[in-house]
Amino acid sequence: MISIVSKVILPLPIFLLFFLFYLLGRLKNDFTFGGFFILVFWGIFYWFSTAPGANSLGHIIEKRYYQIKVIKEDPKYIAVLNCGNRHSPDLTSTSNLYPCGLSRVSEGIKLAQKYTGATVIFTGLEPASDEDLDAMANFATDLGLSKSRISKRSTLMEISGDDASDPITNSNTVFVTSANDMPRARHLLNAQGLSPTPVSTDFLTYPNQKVDWTGFIPSSAQLAKSGAAIQSMILLGVAKLTSPTGEPEEVMDEMVEEAQEE
Repeated sequence: MISIVSKVILPLPIFLLFFLFYLLGRLKNDFTFGGFFILVFWGIFYWFSTAPGANSLGHIIEKRYYQIKVIKEDPKYIAVLNCGNRHSPDLTSTSNLYPCGLSRVSEGIKLAQKYTGATVIFTGLEPASDEDLDAMANFATDLGLSKSRISKRSTLMEISGDDASDPITNSNTVFVTSANDMPRARHLLNAQGLSPTPVSTDFLTYPNQKVDWTGFIPSSAQLAKSGAAIQSMILLGVAKLTSPTGEPEEVMDEMVEEAQEE
């Protein structure tokens, strides 16, 4: 009971409840199409503030990545994409990473422990700053990953030094990013001629997710989840407009399987 009350008395549910009463009162006394559209907007806002609404959005963009891709051969490179970080020397390495960055780097370290011969590359789709890459590398070394196994590149396509003789290919690389960012990441990499094996983390949703009646109580956490999913859809749309040469995800999956069979 206490947990239910604590969900109801938060600012967002209270605001939506009082605003609904206000709208219904106005429409009852003076029906207008403007008020009706505001009520529709309220309904959409409410739906995306609930667990079923947020999960439905997240499922659209993440469902392809619920099943882990099989890595048939030990990879040479484990590329971990940047998620934006804080830059404060007064904070610990964990505090200098956003939650999505913590998930991505942790997943990269887990893979590095399994594939002990692989180099972990901290990088970005767009050019990542040195501060961002350092924040990721510092967290990795604090968790025990040897500095000799870490490489930092502004973008994944940046080939320099010794790496020029052994470039990244589809068959020797896996890359890690958040599940809601994976469709955009794969499209942009494929537009540059790469379709490495994707490894998703930091899921907004999960398969067969069950929600009880308390999931219909609006919350800022669910609204943030909906916002992240909508932002991912918008960024994917922009990526397809600016880099239209990428293949559909179904074709990229086939390319990953073909590379693993070579």
